[in-house]
Amino acid sequence: DDQAASSGGSIQASYGVFDFLELGISLPIYYESKVTATHFEGIAAGDLQGSIKVNVPLGLPIYLSFEGDAYAPTGNKIKGFRPRHAWFIDDDKRSYAYTNGQFAFAGSAFLTFDFFGLLYWNNFGGYLTTMGNGSDVLLWGSGFELFPNKMISVIAEISGEMRIEEMNKFSTLWNEPARFTPGIRIHMPNYTDIVIGADIGLDIIRDRKIGNGIEVSRKDKDREQRKRRDGQHPAPSRPRGPL
Repeated sequence: DDQAASSGGSIQASYGVFDFLELGISLPIYYESKVTATHFEGIAAGDLQGSIKVNVPLGLPIYLSFEGDAYAPTGNKIKGFRPRHAWFIDDDKRSYAYTNGQFAFAGSAFLTFDFFGLLYWNNFGGYLTTMGNGSDVLLWGSGFELFPNKMISVIAEISGEMRIEEMNKFSTLWNEPARFTPGIRIHMPNYTDIVIGADIGLDIIRDRKIGNGIEVSRKDKDREQRKRRDGQHPAPSRPRGPL
């Protein structure tokens, strides 16, 4: 928000070893501006992600692939205020902002429908588990890519993360992280694409009352800072202890 901006991006690289096999690596970079009564502002790296993706030929205008991901706890534990992913939140609501603090693994399936080469309908679903007491989550997404001509395509996607322990609580599930992603892809020669897009949090259509946030505690060595993921002001710093 206008009082405490958060942002992030990533450095990514991937290589198609074969027509059906792709290897990838991604390093997120996050930034947090000054949040009142905290010292968490700054820019730092998140958890390093490695991936392997396999395409299954179907001989149809339908494309199926599977991906496995591993996340190493390389992210900074000092900086950052808002947890960037749902699995950064432990079962007891404690969290870091830029890291899960432990190894995590995910598996996902991707299904794309090709409508005469003019429109792609992309879908994916996955499951991520952490090696400690972090939250296991469902990953999901769906979107369209329209090709008005051979050089440019228009993208509109929606995706999100849902903590497993909240699946039977609809009022809480509504507050789980989700985003809308519009974008433009420019198709260049030599199999090179330039993508311009942005993630827009769905909080723009939610009722941003403090009671609708996800309450977590910020892990920070000898003390912790309580907050909500909806961007409201934090409570004062205090030692961890009984409420």
